[in-house]
Amino acid sequence: MEKIYIQKRSSNRKLFPNLWENPGGGALSGETSLQTFQREFKEELGIKPNLDKTKLVSTIKRKKDFVDMWLVVQDFEMSDLNLQKVEVSEAKWVTIEEIEKMIKNNEFCPTFNESFQPFLKFYSVELSKISCLK
Repeated sequence: MEKIYIQKRSSNRKLFPNLWENPGGGALSGETSLQTFQREFKEELGIKPNLDKTKLVSTIKRKKDFVDMWLVVQDFEMSDLNLQKVEVSEAKWVTIEEIEKMIKNNEFCPTFNESFQPFLKFYSVELSKISCLK
């Protein structure tokens, strides 16, 4: 069974402390979506993403910005990570079912909840295609 990486925001975060989310961040001036994704992935996890198994899932338009969601199919051990302690207090691998339970228990940032359905739709259709990429 495939698992999804999630991380918990540290208690000192101004917005949504101690809530779970997926890695992410904002673009710097002049960056493309892919460049932003690569930089944020490396900054937050301390490892480089496998670009051969990376796809853009969806773009969500919010009131003040746009959010591009990326899916990376990549195996790594938690011991491989170098998490930013000021931003992340915990990380783990979970199943879709575990995510759904956590959402019902209000354990995720509200921003995660709005992106979960487009992700779930893409994930169920596209994962087998991405997993087979060499």
